[in-house]
Amino acid sequence: MNLITSIEDRIVNLQKIVPTGASSVVEAELRQLDMNGMEPKQISVVLAREFGVSLTMDWDISNQRFSTILGGVTFNSDFNYKDFISSPWEHGKNYIRSSRRN
Repeated sequence: MNLITSIEDRIVNLQKIVPTGASSVVEAELRQLDMNGMEPKQISVVLAREFGVSLTMDWDISNQRFSTILGGVTFNSDFNYKDFISSPWEHGKNYIRSSRRN
């Protein structure tokens, strides 16, 4: 798991595919990662090099990545979302349990 302490730690790569089929890699700032349990659901990103462009990308289960279309341009996640989450049993986390009966 990455410790997210600065904006540089939140920069991720997205694959950008224009309608002609040409693809390129663009940088984005990961703003939010929504999970349903341990399953990914949705992310929110802001493109780093294009002012004011924010995207909400849904998890595409068939391609195993986040994806969205904006103005005919397809954006796909090109990073491992697991780097930004932790397993509930990792890193010595404490969880509340019911008290034992005597």
